[in-house]
Amino acid sequence: MRKKILIAAVAGVLAAPAVVFAQTTGSSVTISGALLLSVDNHQVGNAVAGHTKTSETHVQDESSSLVFGIRENLGNDLAAVGRVDFKVNTAPGTLSAFGDTWVGLDSKSWGSLTAGRHSFHYFKTPEDAYFLGASYRVHPSSLIDFAGGGRVAIANATRTPNAIKWTSPNWNGFQAIVGYSANPTGASTLSADMTPGNTARDGRAWNVNPTYSAAN
Repeated sequence: MRKKILIAAVAGVLAAPAVVFAQTTGSSVTISGALLLSVDNHQVGNAVAGHTKTSETHVQDESSSLVFGIRENLGNDLAAVGRVDFKVNTAPGTLSAFGDTWVGLDSKSWGSLTAGRHSFHYFKTPEDAYFLGASYRVHPSSLIDFAGGGRVAIANATRTPNAIKWTSPNWNGFQAIVGYSANPTGASTLSADMTPGNTARDGRAWNVNPTYSAAN
């Protein structure tokens, strides 16, 4: 029997509307995210023979993030946008990975078109994760169970790399998100497709998420 007891949690949050630095007219850089840290104690009851240690206390990061958002107004209802999401492991003090990281264009009339690394299957928007805790415990259980049961997880149970994403404007309650990835399982390498003797492509994937909301 293994128990996890949360002794203490210390969270310093840089939350929306976050910190905004205006460089020039129509240009801004936004800093947001969450720094989450916990002190955990694990205990084992009814230990089998040979176990000399039955408890352990350690410091653990709870999926901290430091996010930079960039927006540059280009005029005529068009803006250049970008996002860099650093996954900071506060316990050892290291940079572990990247979250949603992309660059693109945004328009009130035509929606936004971005390319990079996106959340498609697990959260509708990156901010959903931060409001819910930003760790695996907030993922839809069916997708995590599917991955943990010896199957192949959707997009490696994380964000989809090498992806192009279009988010439509809100048309009287209807909105659509359409994503395409040229290689959803790994890094983008042109040489992998064009290596002599290679008969298989890196793979590709589509994601379509239409929604409709109205009063009542």
